[in-house]
Amino acid sequence: MSIVTESPAWFIFLCLLAGVIYAGALYFKDRFNRNYGSFLASVLGILRFMSVALLAFFLLKPLIKTINRDVEKPIIVLAQDNTQSLVVGQDSAYIKNEYQQKLNELIAQFGNEYEVRPYNFGSSVQEGIDSLKFNEKITDYSQLLDEVYNKYSGRNLGAVIVASDGLYNKGSNPVYSYKKLNAPVYTIALGDTTVHKDVLLSEVAANRLAYLGNKFPMRITVEGRKAQGETATLTVSRKGNNLYSKTIAFTSDRFSENVDVVLDANEVGLQKYTVAISSVSNEITYANNRKDVFIDVLDSRQKVLVLAYAPHPDLNALRDAIISNESYQVDVKLINDFKGNVTDYSLVIFHQLPAVGSAGLNAIQNALKANVPSLFVWGSQTDFRTFSDLKLGYSLEFYRNSNTDVGGSFADGFTLFTLEDDVKMIFKTLPPLQVPFGDMATSPGVTTLINQQVGQIQTKNALVSFNKAGDNNKVGLIAGEGIWRWRLGAFQQFETHNYFNAFVTKIVQYMASKEDRSLFRVNSNNDFLENEPVILDAELYNAS
Repeated sequence: MSIVTESPAWFIFLCLLAGVIYAGALYFKDRFNRNYGSFLASVLGILRFMSVALLAFFLLKPLIKTINRDVEKPIIVLAQDNTQSLVVGQDSAYIKNEYQQKLNELIAQFGNEYEVRPYNFGSSVQEGIDSLKFNEKITDYSQLLDEVYNKYSGRNLGAVIVASDGLYNKGSNPVYSYKKLNAPVYTIALGDTTVHKDVLLSEVAANRLAYLGNKFPMRITVEGRKAQGETATLTVSRKGNNLYSKTIAFTSDRFSENVDVVLDANEVGLQKYTVAISSVSNEITYANNRKDVFIDVLDSRQKVLVLAYAPHPDLNALRDAIISNESYQVDVKLINDFKGNVTDYSLVIFHQLPAVGSAGLNAIQNALKANVPSLFVWGSQTDFRTFSDLKLGYSLEFYRNSNTDVGGSFADGFTLFTLEDDVKMIFKTLPPLQVPFGDMATSPGVTTLINQQVGQIQTKNALVSFNKAGDNNKVGLIAGEGIWRWRLGAFQQFETHNYFNAFVTKIVQYMASKEDRSLFRVNSNNDFLENEPVILDAELYNAS
């Protein structure tokens, strides 16, 4: 323990000197001694000296400095892989029986100089290595590294020892993740590194969705190790019926071949397809000879119609964004060329319709009458008087036959659907739309997604909003043309159309979605990991 001050140490002498001068001047004059006596004057002088010197010393801002030294043993984290891959090879008997004893002997060798913290890991991280069963199905090094980092970061972590075969099937690559530990990492290499005879399906790639009556592709990658001269049969089956078969001849010890298969989607619903390769003699394992693939076969794509008064760059921007989602099929038509029926579509986007001369009015009325969701895009060709007469909750009064550049900002409290934060972010810097110049009015039921923003001023006028016509027919409005600028502006900043596509797709999904009126609804994943609990969420509604 020591006392330190902000000033040099010799300042303490000045504090003592100040005390001496102050006491001498007050208590050691002749007149004072005659009145009170020398003894009392001496006592009072000493007290005055001490108090003044102490006060002066406190002005130096003294601190009492203490140093405590605690010696912590270096911590060694010993992490043991507890997954099934360790006991697949020929040395599985050694791993199950003798290995754990050897591991305990290793821990004992560190003695009292180190603090050993043993762990076992697989799908989760557990303390201790006394109950190793090597039955975990998932190897996740990321979870292990996070556990070590969270517990021992800033501590005296001497080393991390990992006993594993190096195989992982979840999380990030451990080669790069270990760097954040700031401690040496040692490995105990387990498993069998010898290449054994094996034929396997290394990958089966297929689209998640297919449509009834269509064909869909599947790419199968077959590999062979030490299987030169062998032949095996590749099959694809569903419900016990073989849909495809091919004989594979392995022509080298390191063999790989991609097999492209085209299958028919002839039944609606979630379909399970089994891909299998027959075994050959003396294979090391048969677990990799089969894979199950699940394809969701939909009745049909939802059809979206983009109906416009005249050619416009917006049309291609909307079409390209919508078809980025394979659940939708898009038709782009001009009103004078359209001979179909709007009731055949799940959503109609009316671009600058109704136009001058009430062009497109019949198509709009047919869509509204049939409760077909309708999204309107205003522009310089829109007939706003006719549009107001439709009583959709929107009107534009005193239109000046001119446009103004208007940006957008997201409205607070929007709840009809959710946009990711990174999608919202792009609108702060996107180019403006050309909005018709006039007095815009909306009904109280309109829900605004994006407000109009002029310069830095955010207005209450809606730029993108939604409403309901009648009881349940959805209508929406983009109150300006030039949405193609948003698509190009987003690509210029981020070199991808994904942000713009996600924005348009969310709008289309909300507009085209049909309300689920079933009283009993079950929600679940389509597939589960082998060690994952299967949980189904169900909701039961009454008539109200």
